[in-house]
Amino acid sequence: MSEHPHSPTSDVAKPKAVLFDLDGTFADTAPDLAYALNTLLQQQGMQSLSYNDIRPYVSKGAPGLIQLGFGISTNDENYESLRQQLLDIYAANLCLHTRLFDGINTIIEYCESQSLPWGIITNKPEFLTTPLVDQLGLSNRAATVISGDTFSERKPHPM
Repeated sequence: MSEHPHSPTSDVAKPKAVLFDLDGTFADTAPDLAYALNTLLQQQGMQSLSYNDIRPYVSKGAPGLIQLGFGISTNDENYESLRQQLLDIYAANLCLHTRLFDGINTIIEYCESQSLPWGIITNKPEFLTTPLVDQLGLSNRAATVISGDTFSERKPHPM
């Protein structure tokens, strides 16, 4: 009796590991990034923005958030100071509202039950990634965590 070509026991190779993108895929970090931007806006005497206005810009990182909040680009003379302030606020409030997306716990538990290593690969810098993964209680479970500054190239570069 031959096996169905799409059955779990067919010749499809078992993956060697499962790697997740962090922000917006593995964990919903948008609420804490929005909090950081709104805190910075308030510190600068500006009005807060709605979460719904901020959320689409979270994937653009600090440059996108600063552009949204202050209407300036990375070339502006005030950009670097505002970026650093934003990152400082975010670093101090990494996991106030950040949560794993629904189903992620089930997936990582499945990987662990199958002795399938899993990890995280993100463009977020290490000084933010490591404490966030720790605060999510996953540091001892992830086989690897690769941050945006771990290597000379960032994802999606093949390296």
